[in-house]
Amino acid sequence: MAAYRACEKIYDQTYDETHDYTRKQGLLDKDILAPEHAPEWTRDRGQLWNAVEQSELKKDGGLKAKAQLARDIVVPLPHELGLETNRAALREWIAEQFVSRGMIADYAIHEPDKDGDNRNFHAHVMLTMREILEDGFNPEKRKSAARTWNNKNLLEESIDRWQDIQNLELEK
Repeated sequence: MAAYRACEKIYDQTYDETHDYTRKQGLLDKDILAPEHAPEWTRDRGQLWNAVEQSELKKDGGLKAKAQLARDIVVPLPHELGLETNRAALREWIAEQFVSRGMIADYAIHEPDKDGDNRNFHAHVMLTMREILEDGFNPEKRKSAARTWNNKNLLEESIDRWQDIQNLELEK
């Protein structure tokens, strides 16, 4: 999914497959935001998502039955604000709501689909579900800060904050 969202070519080590979406159209911006203490390799999309998958493998090499690799959020972007303002607001929101809690966020801003509503600018934000430590992902998911990341209230508070940020920008 990361390759598709970011219009990139990524080799998947777990399944020994290459996903190539370099011809896909509509990408306006992409980036990875990570906590300051995160290793440098977390800013490389291929390395990041391969490490996420590796952290959820069983001893026999298959994915754990209840593995949650990421949370994917689709974020509406007001077309009135333009790319630069939307990018800055999105990055502020991601840093405040997710990266500050220890998550790594991989975002991609997309223009509207050619056959859809021409105001439908949006972003896809993929969030890691394991806490990142200085040497990689925490193997103890249940005992880490990540345990609270699936809390419904956290998501609702994040959505409310995004609405506040958008409204402030629109008022300007």
